[in-house]
Amino acid sequence: MIDDTFQKYCSGEDKNCILYWQQYCLNHPEQAEMILKAKRLYQILVGNRKSIHEQMERLKTDLKVRQLNLHLSARLPGKSGALLLQYLSLWSGADYGTIHVQ
Repeated sequence: MIDDTFQKYCSGEDKNCILYWQQYCLNHPEQAEMILKAKRLYQILVGNRKSIHEQMERLKTDLKVRQLNLHLSARLPGKSGALLLQYLSLWSGADYGTIHVQ
């Protein structure tokens, strides 16, 4: 847990650290349980935040869905547009608030 490279591996912020620890896990399968416990402990200590990579991917997806939402809402007025936007919001897992169907 004190090892800086392990923390960067857990946070997903350094590709070299991620590769190193993935290789380490492959080379030392007998330590898999200990590494998993240490990674869980790290997640608890940082407040269960997702890795930087996961956060960035989620942000990119949310932005794409919001852009599509704006684009479709301009092109698909009324009930059909609202229902499609509601479906897209559910599919993406994003929360865009209440969609009002007229």
